[in-house]
Amino acid sequence: MRAVWKFTIAIDRDYKLELPGDHRLLRVRQHGEDEIDVWAEVDTASPPVFREFRVYGTGHELPADWSYVGTSFDDAPGRLTLVWHVYAGEAKSA
Repeated sequence: MRAVWKFTIAIDRDYKLELPGDHRLLRVRQHGEDEIDVWAEVDTASPPVFREFRVYGTGHELPADWSYVGTSFDDAPGRLTLVWHVYAGEAKSA
């Protein structure tokens, strides 16, 4: 069965998530002050894999072998606008 899943990652942490092996990362969006939501289309019948995620600020050094997922703008009223970029490592067997 295909479905869309959402997970939330904190801006200041690395995440290792288990996802179905057949997945496609769709979108990212700011969630509160220090978290980002990530949506993925998944095939729930597909064997699981682990995937690491990290959030980087503009101008930060990026790992060479990670894939770009999306960009999120933290533009809440009364705060300096910050721009965050989500990257994912290669999928590894669970």
